[in-house]
Amino acid sequence: MIKKEFVCKTEDKLLNVISQNNISYQSANKLLRKKDIKVDGARMSKNIQVYPGQVITIFIQEENLPKLFEKIFEDENLLIINKFKGIEISSKENPSIEKILNEGKEKYFPVNRLDRNTEGLTIFAKSKEVFNLIKKAQKNKEIKKSYLTEVVGTTNFSGKTVVSYLQKDDEKSLVKIFSSPVKGSVKIETRITTLNNSSGKTSLLLVEIFGGKTHQIRAQLSSLGFPIVGDGKYGKNLDNKKFKTKTQKLTAFKLNFNFSDKKLKYLSNLNFEITPSWLGK
Repeated sequence: MIKKEFVCKTEDKLLNVISQNNISYQSANKLLRKKDIKVDGARMSKNIQVYPGQVITIFIQEENLPKLFEKIFEDENLLIINKFKGIEISSKENPSIEKILNEGKEKYFPVNRLDRNTEGLTIFAKSKEVFNLIKKAQKNKEIKKSYLTEVVGTTNFSGKTVVSYLQKDDEKSLVKIFSSPVKGSVKIETRITTLNNSSGKTSLLLVEIFGGKTHQIRAQLSSLGFPIVGDGKYGKNLDNKKFKTKTQKLTAFKLNFNFSDKKLKYLSNLNFEITPSWLGK
């Protein structure tokens, strides 16, 4: 039996809140019937209303836990995983990949982060030295991250790099995109190529970045008039309902290394690639 605990962030029904934390609604309902859910230390048998700040604890059999990630590559220096949707890379309050990995003896340091509902390849360093080397390599554009995404509308991107300026709003947990520099903004560069158009309704895009900022791809595509299908923050609810998608169709599907540092140079001949879970659906 595994104990999972998190702090409620929104006012909602108990089962709804649990189902937003990597447990299916059906599984949460079974836990409630078995009284394997506590709210502020009290066992629950009804789907009560819960409020921000309340501590929710669930007790679940390990074999019933959802699969959150899979290991793609690991050696003495780093780990590369395929992160599934519905889990954060790092979080103080919610279950996260970083917390799960660091339950063992080895120490893992997340190098790049993906949004909760963005799936794909993520790098973890296994020492502070390697972490710093990879960060330096990112700044030197020695790591290329490629994404596949489906957007609303017909596009005709030819592989040209789009330059914009990103301004982060921490209070609202979103970013704004500008065509020229503004106070507090950072320059972002995104190479976009149209791979396919689907009956004029959506387009499949290849997106390539070096480094990457918070919500860079999601916000920039939306600013260009082509929000990602299923994106609840930078897209439109009407579009997401139309395409029956609640999470964004965005996958970090490929990693290419060109390390100059001798400690990591051996990785430059390796290619890491996965297939998006949503492709073809």
